[in-house]
Amino acid sequence: MAREPRFPGIDWYCDHCGALLNSQKNFDDHKYLWKCTNCGYKNSLSWDNISSGDSKVTKILLYTIGFMSYIGFWTMIMLAISIFIFHADKSRYLLPFFFSLGVYVFAGILSILVEFSIRHTSFSRKNLRIIVLRNLKEDIISPFMYLKEIASNLLSFITHIVPVKRKYVWRSNKLIISFAIIYVFIIAMEFVAFSRITGIGFSDIIESIRGMISRI
Repeated sequence: MAREPRFPGIDWYCDHCGALLNSQKNFDDHKYLWKCTNCGYKNSLSWDNISSGDSKVTKILLYTIGFMSYIGFWTMIMLAISIFIFHADKSRYLLPFFFSLGVYVFAGILSILVEFSIRHTSFSRKNLRIIVLRNLKEDIISPFMYLKEIASNLLSFITHIVPVKRKYVWRSNKLIISFAIIYVFIIAMEFVAFSRITGIGFSDIIESIRGMISRI
Protein backbone atom coordinates (compact mmCIF):
# COMPACT_ATOMS: atom_id res chain seq x y z
CA MET A 1 0.00 0.00 0.00
CA ALA A 2 1.36 3.42 -0.99
CA ARG A 3 2.14 5.68 1.93
CA GLU A 4 0.56 9.09 2.38
CA PRO A 5 2.36 11.88 0.46
CA ARG A 6 4.62 14.18 2.44
CA PHE A 7 3.09 17.21 0.68
CA PRO A 8 -0.55 16.31 -0.10
CA GLY A 9 -2.15 18.26 -2.95
CA ILE A 10 1.17 19.59 -4.32
CA ASP A 11 2.07 19.10 -7.99
CA TRP A 12 5.80 18.91 -8.64
CA TYR A 13 7.27 19.98 -11.99
CA CYS A 14 10.80 19.49 -13.28
CA ASP A 15 12.85 22.70 -13.06
CA HIS A 16 14.62 21.78 -16.32
CA CYS A 17 12.00 20.42 -18.75
CA GLY A 18 8.74 21.23 -16.96
CA ALA A 19 7.50 17.61 -16.85
CA LEU A 20 4.99 16.68 -14.13
CA LEU A 21 7.00 14.62 -11.65
CA ASN A 22 3.94 13.27 -9.81
CA SER A 23 2.99 11.22 -12.87
CA GLN A 24 6.39 9.56 -13.22
CA LYS A 25 6.82 5.92 -12.25
CA ASN A 26 7.49 5.28 -8.53
CA PHE A 27 7.46 9.02 -7.75
CA ASP A 28 7.68 9.55 -3.99
CA ASP A 29 7.73 13.02 -2.43
CA HIS A 30 9.24 11.53 0.74
CA LYS A 31 12.52 11.59 -1.19
CA TYR A 32 14.49 14.82 -0.97
CA LEU A 33 15.78 14.58 -4.53
CA TRP A 34 13.97 13.22 -7.57
CA LYS A 35 15.69 12.61 -10.90
CA CYS A 36 13.28 13.45 -13.68
CA THR A 37 12.77 10.38 -15.85
CA ASN A 38 12.19 12.65 -18.84
CA CYS A 39 15.45 14.63 -18.86
CA GLY A 40 17.51 13.32 -15.91
CA TYR A 41 17.52 16.63 -14.02
CA LYS A 42 17.69 16.34 -10.21
CA ASN A 43 14.90 18.28 -8.54
CA SER A 44 14.76 19.21 -4.87
CA LEU A 45 11.54 18.13 -3.12
CA SER A 46 11.35 20.32 -0.04
CA TRP A 47 9.04 22.75 1.70
CA ASP A 48 11.18 25.67 0.50
CA ASN A 49 10.41 24.85 -3.14
CA ILE A 50 6.63 24.70 -2.82
CA SER A 51 6.18 28.45 -2.95
CA SER A 52 8.00 29.71 -6.04
CA GLY A 53 6.98 33.30 -5.33
CA ASP A 54 9.32 33.81 -2.40
CA SER A 55 11.46 36.90 -2.65
CA LYS A 56 15.25 36.67 -2.62
CA VAL A 57 15.26 38.11 0.91
CA THR A 58 12.88 35.35 2.05
CA LYS A 59 14.99 32.64 0.42
CA ILE A 60 18.18 34.01 2.01
CA LEU A 61 16.39 34.06 5.38
CA LEU A 62 15.26 30.44 4.97
CA TYR A 63 18.74 29.25 3.95
CA THR A 64 20.33 31.17 6.83
CA ILE A 65 17.93 29.57 9.33
CA GLY A 66 18.70 26.17 7.80
CA PHE A 67 22.44 26.60 8.24
CA MET A 68 22.03 27.91 11.80
CA SER A 69 19.86 24.93 12.70
CA TYR A 70 22.21 22.43 11.06
CA ILE A 71 25.41 23.80 12.60
CA GLY A 72 23.82 24.28 16.03
CA PHE A 73 22.40 20.74 16.06
CA TRP A 74 25.53 18.88 14.99
CA THR A 75 27.93 21.00 17.07
CA MET A 76 25.69 20.37 20.08
CA ILE A 77 25.71 16.60 19.39
CA MET A 78 29.49 16.55 18.86
CA LEU A 79 30.18 18.42 22.10
CA ALA A 80 27.64 16.37 24.08
CA ILE A 81 29.32 13.12 23.00
CA SER A 82 32.75 14.58 23.75
CA ILE A 83 31.78 15.80 27.23
CA PHE A 84 29.44 13.11 28.52
CA ILE A 85 30.87 10.00 26.83
CA PHE A 86 34.56 10.78 26.28
CA HIS A 87 34.83 13.02 29.36
CA ALA A 88 36.24 16.07 27.61
CA ASP A 89 37.18 19.06 29.77
CA LYS A 90 33.83 20.55 30.89
CA SER A 91 35.37 23.84 31.92
CA ARG A 92 36.49 24.30 28.32
CA TYR A 93 33.67 22.78 26.27
CA LEU A 94 30.51 23.14 28.38
CA LEU A 95 29.99 26.80 27.42
CA PRO A 96 30.30 26.10 23.66
CA PHE A 97 27.84 23.22 24.18
CA PHE A 98 25.22 25.53 25.72
CA PHE A 99 25.93 28.14 23.06
CA SER A 100 25.34 25.65 20.22
CA LEU A 101 22.20 24.42 22.02
CA GLY A 102 21.02 28.04 22.19
CA VAL A 103 21.72 28.54 18.48
CA TYR A 104 19.72 25.41 17.64
CA VAL A 105 16.76 26.41 19.84
CA PHE A 106 16.81 29.96 18.42
CA ALA A 107 16.92 28.65 14.84
CA GLY A 108 14.09 26.22 15.63
CA ILE A 109 11.84 28.95 17.06
CA LEU A 110 12.69 31.27 14.16
CA SER A 111 11.91 28.49 11.69
CA ILE A 112 8.50 27.90 13.29
CA LEU A 113 7.68 31.62 13.20
CA VAL A 114 8.68 31.84 9.54
CA GLU A 115 6.63 28.77 8.65
CA PHE A 116 3.48 30.15 10.31
CA SER A 117 3.91 33.68 8.92
CA ILE A 118 5.37 33.36 5.41
CA ARG A 119 3.84 29.99 4.57
CA HIS A 120 0.43 30.99 5.94
CA THR A 121 0.08 27.72 7.81
CA SER A 122 -2.96 27.62 10.10
CA PHE A 123 -1.82 27.36 13.70
CA SER A 124 -2.70 24.15 15.50
CA ARG A 125 -0.94 21.67 17.73
CA LYS A 126 -0.91 19.17 14.88
CA ASN A 127 0.74 21.60 12.42
CA LEU A 128 3.21 22.70 15.10
CA ARG A 129 4.15 19.08 15.79
CA ILE A 130 4.54 18.35 12.06
CA ILE A 131 6.82 21.37 11.54
CA VAL A 132 8.99 20.58 14.58
CA LEU A 133 9.37 16.90 13.62
CA ARG A 134 10.08 17.76 9.97
CA ASN A 135 12.80 20.24 10.90
CA LEU A 136 14.35 17.76 13.35
CA LYS A 137 14.30 14.98 10.76
CA GLU A 138 15.92 17.19 8.12
CA ASP A 139 18.67 18.24 10.56
CA ILE A 140 19.43 14.59 11.37
CA ILE A 141 19.49 13.19 7.84
CA SER A 142 20.89 16.23 5.98
CA PRO A 143 24.58 15.16 6.25
CA PHE A 144 23.81 11.77 4.74
CA MET A 145 21.61 13.24 2.00
CA TYR A 146 24.29 15.71 0.95
CA LEU A 147 27.04 13.09 1.07
CA LYS A 148 24.84 10.98 -1.20
CA GLU A 149 24.39 13.96 -3.54
CA ILE A 150 28.16 14.48 -3.80
CA ALA A 151 28.69 10.77 -4.52
CA SER A 152 25.85 10.74 -7.06
CA ASN A 153 27.27 13.70 -8.96
CA LEU A 154 30.76 12.20 -8.90
CA LEU A 155 29.46 8.89 -10.25
CA SER A 156 27.44 10.70 -12.91
CA PHE A 157 30.51 12.67 -14.01
CA ILE A 158 32.73 9.56 -14.17
CA THR A 159 30.20 7.57 -16.20
CA HIS A 160 29.73 10.58 -18.47
CA ILE A 161 33.39 10.58 -19.53
CA VAL A 162 34.01 6.81 -19.28
CA PRO A 163 31.80 4.54 -21.43
CA VAL A 164 29.91 2.04 -19.25
CA LYS A 165 26.86 -0.14 -19.71
CA ARG A 166 24.71 1.82 -17.26
CA LYS A 167 24.25 5.43 -18.34
CA TYR A 168 23.90 8.30 -15.89
CA VAL A 169 22.65 11.67 -17.11
CA TRP A 170 25.21 14.37 -16.36
CA ARG A 171 22.89 17.21 -15.38
CA SER A 172 23.04 18.60 -11.89
CA ASN A 173 21.06 21.16 -9.91
CA LYS A 174 23.83 23.70 -9.33
CA LEU A 175 22.17 25.16 -6.24
CA ILE A 176 21.80 21.75 -4.60
CA ILE A 177 25.36 20.66 -5.39
CA SER A 178 26.71 24.00 -4.09
CA PHE A 179 24.95 23.52 -0.77
CA ALA A 180 26.02 19.87 -0.73
CA ILE A 181 29.67 20.94 -0.97
CA ILE A 182 29.22 23.45 1.85
CA TYR A 183 27.49 20.90 4.08
CA VAL A 184 30.14 18.25 3.42
CA PHE A 185 32.85 20.79 4.25
CA ILE A 186 31.10 21.53 7.55
CA ILE A 187 30.84 17.79 8.26
CA ALA A 188 34.60 17.46 7.71
CA MET A 189 35.31 20.41 10.05
CA GLU A 190 33.02 18.91 12.71
CA PHE A 191 34.89 15.60 12.48
CA VAL A 192 38.27 17.36 12.78
CA ALA A 193 37.05 19.27 15.84
CA PHE A 194 35.63 16.08 17.39
CA SER A 195 38.93 14.29 16.75
CA ARG A 196 40.92 17.11 18.39
CA ILE A 197 38.66 17.17 21.46
CA THR A 198 38.44 13.41 22.06
CA GLY A 199 41.78 12.32 20.63
CA ILE A 200 39.99 9.79 18.43
CA GLY A 201 41.16 9.74 14.82
CA PHE A 202 39.80 8.17 11.65
CA SER A 203 42.13 5.19 12.03
CA ASP A 204 40.72 4.54 15.52
CA ILE A 205 37.18 4.49 14.13
CA ILE A 206 38.22 2.06 11.39
CA GLU A 207 39.82 -0.23 13.95
CA SER A 208 36.67 -0.12 16.10
CA ILE A 209 34.52 -1.06 13.09
CA ARG A 210 36.88 -3.92 12.22
CA GLY A 211 36.70 -5.14 15.81
CA MET A 212 32.89 -5.14 15.77
CA ILE A 213 32.83 -6.96 12.43
CA SER A 214 35.31 -9.60 13.63
CA ARG A 215 33.18 -10.23 16.75
CA ILE A 216 30.13 -10.79 14.57
